[in-house]
Amino acid sequence: MKVFLQCSVLILALFIGHLQVKAQKKKEKETPILIDDTYKAKLKVYLESGNFDNSFHGLHIYDLDSQKTVFEHHADRYFTPASNAKLFTYYLGVKMLKDSIANLRYIEKGDSLIFWGTGDPTFMHPVFKNTKAFHFLKNSDKKLFFSTSNYSDDHLGKGWAWDDFNTDHSMEKSPLPIYGNMVVFEGDESCQLRAYPAVFAKYAREDNEMDTRSFMIDRDLDENDFTYNIGNLSGNSSKKIPFRASPEFTASLLSDTLGKPIGLINFPPPANTKLLSGYPIRKLFRQMMHTSDNFLAEQILLMCSESAFGTMETSSIIDYGQARYLKDLTSEPRWVDASGLSRYNLFTPRSFVELLIKLRAAVGEEELKYVLAEGGKSGTLRNRFEQIPGMVFAKTGTFSNNFCLSGYLYARSGKKLAFSFMNNHYRVPVRVILQEVESILTNFYLHY
Repeated sequence: MKVFLQCSVLILALFIGHLQVKAQKKKEKETPILIDDTYKAKLKVYLESGNFDNSFHGLHIYDLDSQKTVFEHHADRYFTPASNAKLFTYYLGVKMLKDSIANLRYIEKGDSLIFWGTGDPTFMHPVFKNTKAFHFLKNSDKKLFFSTSNYSDDHLGKGWAWDDFNTDHSMEKSPLPIYGNMVVFEGDESCQLRAYPAVFAKYAREDNEMDTRSFMIDRDLDENDFTYNIGNLSGNSSKKIPFRASPEFTASLLSDTLGKPIGLINFPPPANTKLLSGYPIRKLFRQMMHTSDNFLAEQILLMCSESAFGTMETSSIIDYGQARYLKDLTSEPRWVDASGLSRYNLFTPRSFVELLIKLRAAVGEEELKYVLAEGGKSGTLRNRFEQIPGMVFAKTGTFSNNFCLSGYLYARSGKKLAFSFMNNHYRVPVRVILQEVESILTNFYLHY
């Protein structure tokens, strides 16, 4: 019994000692790192060394409550933003478009119904499944004529890499997209090819000479001719491919989809056209931001252009938007496309923070939380900021050797911050930059 008591006391003492050590470590861990001038000076040096050496990095952090800058490093230098440009597209969409998407513009003349696209990307889109325009045209007892006279844009954006035309992040722009201007091809080990929509199967031919071990399918640059090789598949594999969305092909695809003839004409929309509307636009904004969908972004600016001018042209609506809504930015951006695919784009961290302030005033915090990806939980940030889930709402921007992140940070203290962290031309693996960005912003969450 004496030995038992001695052992019990020893175990209790060790347990208490363990708790004391754990408490001490917790206390040390929670000791505040003051975000003071000394810390900021060290951070500036850090952003010029190590993994940040020999490349370009800018960071601007702003306290939304006190309306003061918390930290800035190269905040007024220009960077290539990649998909951070979608924040500007979102802002123009908020300012210029109504709550419901305009699906079609149309007029009835005698026994004919003439219709124009508005840039709406949701028509028969596999995500949105918006069939309102489909049923409207399908149920019409009039002859259908499609006009593209209100479209003056190109099918690809300025500064896009030409050899991206065959990739799923480079869908073509058009006045009346259908199926997201995308076809999904699926192959299996039995060497069968399926297409969605099914009509595209007739445009594909097999080429066993293609050099590949896995399922591959390519499209010709200017035609909807697809070449594929199933490869050595042990299961199903699918590929998303943009199709060439010419007016002629769009009319043909519409005809096949509706099961009735569609005439293609060049007829300018008169003043008394009607609008077919109804799909909630906030769902479109959310999908664009959560998945960083380039196609949706480009079509949103085209919808803004159609709403403002009656015609669709990206460069004109960007000029208009900057002159009307963004003329007070400290640094005027060079903004050329809606998606950020173009390397012609140039923005500063400060201009993004100023835009974030405008967005918050325009739609409110709750709507921003709905639209933006949420750290540790959703969208392109679902696997980032997992240690502080629900505290970062932001837009990522990524292409080779570039990563940018702009959005909102809710600090542990309850303070609310807007930030833009832009990183260009690094040669280290992108995961290294992602870890650095996450670490620095998490420190502001913990200690500001």
